[in-house]
Amino acid sequence: MYRFTRVADKDFKKPEWITDLKRYNDLPQPYRVVDVNEYIHSSKVEVPHFRSFRQVRFIGETWKSEENLVEGYRNTEIMWYNGHAIAVVWPSKWKLNRVDHSVIYTEPIIYVKIGCDHDYEEVGPAEDRRRCLHTVRCDKCGHTYSYDSSD
Repeated sequence: MYRFTRVADKDFKKPEWITDLKRYNDLPQPYRVVDVNEYIHSSKVEVPHFRSFRQVRFIGETWKSEENLVEGYRNTEIMWYNGHAIAVVWPSKWKLNRVDHSVIYTEPIIYVKIGCDHDYEEVGPAEDRRRCLHTVRCDKCGHTYSYDSSD
């Protein structure tokens, strides 16, 4: 059974999950814009573990060139993989071709790679390497993993 107590507005403190939404409408950091070739290479190698859809907020961000100034909210699909994610930022301006009923985008589709561009260095002991066991750590973000090279 719940018990409710009336408090004055000045005494009410909003819970942290209400006041800090963890910047949900921003792209996760770090990220960088990639071209369509890198998008295809990064997204078609493996099946994403998870997909999320959100409206990402852009405030005066410039993508690819000065004429592509993006402001406001844009529909974004984020495909999460093992160590990175790829986002597709959909155009908000489009028109319909009345002849074949196809959609013509008047803004570019933006492809974004989310996550560190890892620079791994071997950190495991030398005796493990003789047994084909390797432990590596990224110098940029600290991501560490082990693998067996004999497989």
